[in-house]
Amino acid sequence: MKRIVFFDLDNTLYHTKKEMILPETKKLIKALSKDGNFKLGLATGRGPKHLDIIDDFKQYFDFFVFLNGGLAIKQDKIIYENPMPIETVERVIEKAKNQRVAVGLVTKDGEYITFYDMEVKQLMRGYDQHAPVINEHIYLEKNVYQIWVFSDDRALLKSFEDVSKDLVFYYWHHGGVDMVLKGSNKAIAIEKLLDDEVYDELITVGDGYNDIQMIEMADIGIAMGNSGFDELKEKADYITPNIDDDQLYEFFKSLSIISR
Repeated sequence: MKRIVFFDLDNTLYHTKKEMILPETKKLIKALSKDGNFKLGLATGRGPKHLDIIDDFKQYFDFFVFLNGGLAIKQDKIIYENPMPIETVERVIEKAKNQRVAVGLVTKDGEYITFYDMEVKQLMRGYDQHAPVINEHIYLEKNVYQIWVFSDDRALLKSFEDVSKDLVFYYWHHGGVDMVLKGSNKAIAIEKLLDDEVYDELITVGDGYNDIQMIEMADIGIAMGNSGFDELKEKADYITPNIDDDQLYEFFKSLSIISR
């Protein structure tokens, strides 16, 4: 049986607090990649620039979905992209200025921000090497695939939904929200990547609100036990142990997805 497995990155494969891929997860990825019946994909809200955290493991993946589906790449070739119209970006920035909150603008090769304050600096810890550059006009030079708005005020963040009916919102566990254009989600990007692939079963694994569509689309949808989103767990066929338990390899064995 030919299977394709897509994994979310943060708090699915990569333990963000420990800043590492845990040993049993490494074992799983290596085992799947060595089996000729599997192809692996990565589906993340991050941009291509921020895969350096798993540099040693990129070699095991055949497909890449970035920026919550705004960009899909196979064999270093862009298969699908869905950049935001300039006028949409401008409306978000204008509202953010009125609300005195910072906006992040994510392009294919970098991240930019309108300004820094203490809240943003706190959230950007760990981005020291690739901290967003202040440039609120970058959207006039490069395609923007994703927008961040920084705030712990969920009501304020939800008010941005009035800016455009063409935006989809993926709320963070705390501190902000990702915005992408309609037509951008992980499931749509996966469909584009697999359009000419021959396979029998699609498996997807994730922990976030932005993983719901790809969990729904899969033949086997797997939610991480550490997910804080009940809707994701309700849509999933199976729920793993918490990432802290480092049992992903044994969990795949228990489902007979792998035999060794």
